[in-house]
Formats: sequence, structure tokens, C-alpha cells
Amino acid sequence: MFIKIDKNIPMPKGKDFYPFPFSGMEVGDSFGVPMNHPRLTSLRSYRQRAAKTFGMQFESHCVYENGESVMRVWRVE
Repeated sequence: MFIKIDKNIPMPKGKDFYPFPFSGMEVGDSFGVPMNHPRLTSLRSYRQRAAKTFGMQFESHCVYENGESVMRVWRVE
């Protein structure tokens, strides 16, 4: 398999790095990620990195919404 090398593509930084909306959250806000989302396995790592980067605290729980399992993340502090 051949993989092309690209030049001059800027690396994402800060809030743009995360595929989830951590930086725009206020205390009490939450978002849900379907259990079949391709980035769900990385959610815990993203959550921990965002907490450290933005000085926020998050909690997540698996819940059942609209007929499907969802991982919901809340900003708690």
C-alpha cells in the first residue's frame, strides 16, 4: 500500500485538536457520543487531556437515549 506524504499541512492545536466539544463547555453542559462512534475508544484519553489542558473536570456515564446506548460526558467543574 502506498501512502502519499503531504507537505505544509498545519497541525491542529488546542481546542481544534479534539474531535469532541470540550473547550466550549460550561459547568452542567454535556454531550453524548453513540457507542458505535469511531472515536469512542479515544474518548477517555481526550477527556483526560482536555481536563488538563483547559483546567476543567469531566465525568462520563453510559446511558440509554432514544433507543441506543450513548456515552454522555458532563463538565462538572
